[in-house]
Amino acid sequence: MRRIRALSTVLALMTLVPALGAAQIGRPFKNSWYWGAKVGTFQYSTPSHINSMAPMGGLDWLITRSRGGVYVSFTQAFFDRMEQMHAEGDSVRNVELKNMRRFDIAAMVFPGQSVFFRPYAGIGFSIDQIASAVPQGTFTNPDAFVSADQMITQLRTSVSPVIMAGAQFQLIASSLFVQGTVFPSQKNFFLHNASSSFSTSLEAGLRINFGSSIDK
Repeated sequence: MRRIRALSTVLALMTLVPALGAAQIGRPFKNSWYWGAKVGTFQYSTPSHINSMAPMGGLDWLITRSRGGVYVSFTQAFFDRMEQMHAEGDSVRNVELKNMRRFDIAAMVFPGQSVFFRPYAGIGFSIDQIASAVPQGTFTNPDAFVSADQMITQLRTSVSPVIMAGAQFQLIASSLFVQGTVFPSQKNFFLHNASSSFSTSLEAGLRINFGSSIDK
């Protein structure tokens, strides 16, 4: 419900798209190069918290052809959370986690042919990294520090498959869009909980058509 309320303003603006598009079709969708900016919410779980929410923002890049394309995105989720970590020789230690960076790349399909409305779906992979993971407290010996540092390195980054679906609403030289992504949380990652094995995001934003993606 919080996600729906957060994006309600954007969705209301999208009802104006057909009228704006009817005034001028503008640049074609296929064989185009889009740059976009987006905001949204990120839902994640950790060993001690399930289905936490965090704001997120980022940039994306979309290359279109007639029926398919390529999608690339960089996003950052903003949160500050304390979690426990188990390391050899240092049984339990709190670690402060701040923010997460995410890089997505996906192959896209565009099944619709409407001038003003373009649904899409994609499949690819996501690289996720905790921006900052700082162990708390003091270390009794150098081995304990090395063990904690090695464990943080292992748990800080994850690579997982990602599935996305969304819709783009054509304006004159730009487009509004909404999309959702889902990806499994890997066991060897800070943002993992056995009771909730998927992370999701819901995003909305604006893409600008920078012209043809074909070298003429």
